[in-house]
Formats: sequence, C-alpha cells, structure tokens
Amino acid sequence: MKEESTTGLNNILNSIKKENMDEYLDKYGEDDKTVISKYFMDNNISISAISRTLNGYMSKSYLYDIVNGVKTSPTRDYLIMICIAAQMDRKSIRRVLESYELSDLYPKNKRDIIIATNINNKVYDLDVINEELVDHGLKPLTKEN
Repeated sequence: MKEESTTGLNNILNSIKKENMDEYLDKYGEDDKTVISKYFMDNNISISAISRTLNGYMSKSYLYDIVNGVKTSPTRDYLIMICIAAQMDRKSIRRVLESYELSDLYPKNKRDIIIATNINNKVYDLDVINEELVDHGLKPLTKEN
C-alpha cells in the first residue's frame, strides 16, 4: 500500500468533517514518538545494530529509551545521530525531528548544511561528519546542544 503524501493528507484534513475525524485518526494518526521505532521495523533495522554504530556516542540504554518512547525529549543532536546511524534520508530525518517538535536541517545554517550534504551523499560515518564540522570551526554532533 502506497503511503499518502503530506500534501495529500493536508488536502484530506482541510476538507474533513468533524463526524469523520475518528476515521481519519484511525487511518492516518500515529503516536509521534513511534516514528523512529516504526522506521526501524519497516526497514528491518535492529536497535542493537544502531547501538554498535553509535558506540562511544550514545549508551545502548539511552538509545533503547529513545526508540521505545521512554525518553520523550532527546536532544536534536541525539536524534540526528540515530538517524545517521540508521542511514535515513533527509525526508525521514525531517519526519523524526518534526515528531519531537524539533527543527529540520536548515538550508542556511552552516552546521546543518554540512550534516545534510553528507546525508545526501550517503556519508553516514559520524566520525567523518564530526571531523568536517570541526574543520569548519563548528560544534560536532553530541548530546549537548
């Protein structure tokens, strides 16, 4: 089944009648904090594999807490690091960040440009990305924002 585009969903939402809201919720509504978990399931990605990729950047227990919705307000950097470790594309990363009410990678922010460019070029190595950020005098991806 093809996933409905955001534009398509906005069109449906803009014309939905109050009496049809529950039907819309059942069909399209999701718990925002399950976006990462759903992505992992849909793409057959294990949390354990992501944990190995993030070794030294994030503890396994903290990663599990984020993915399982226990940790409800992780930092933007932590979410970006998880997304990079999962080799997500920009659209998926935007969706994850939005689900936590955090800003997307901004096309005028130098740090975000470097991160986005690496993602667009399928460079998912945090050490490489962080080295490039530091080379440009910018803060590397860490838990502290």
